[in-house]
Amino acid sequence: MTMPQVALIVSPTSVEQISKLAHEMPVWMSESLISGDALAEMRATSPFTVTTFSVSAGERAGDTVNRMVGDLDEHHCEVSQQPGYQTLRVVGARLDDVPLSSLRDLGFVRFDQTSEGFLAFKDTEQ
Repeated sequence: MTMPQVALIVSPTSVEQISKLAHEMPVWMSESLISGDALAEMRATSPFTVTTFSVSAGERAGDTVNRMVGDLDEHHCEVSQQPGYQTLRVVGARLDDVPLSSLRDLGFVRFDQTSEGFLAFKDTEQ
């Protein structure tokens, strides 16, 4: 069984990759990564929510992850929905750019670097 996932996209990637992820899981992304028309089309065709957020000029990708992960967790955890998400797929930030304490505080126990960012996994025994 595949564990529920949420994607957090914090730096530029292709519209095709964002669209693909939006058809596989809920997506949170910087509003500057996609045009309004493409975003509207994605929201209309995706079976999952596509949430956008603003990023301050000069904000580093790891800082964005650290800032957004609490809000994302609040919307997708087991208290907000059943089942709650178990995997966070981060696109655009390296694992060593993010303070792991903020992720551990949310129940993440395992982290895997990927070519596009990293995966964080919650403890499924909770």
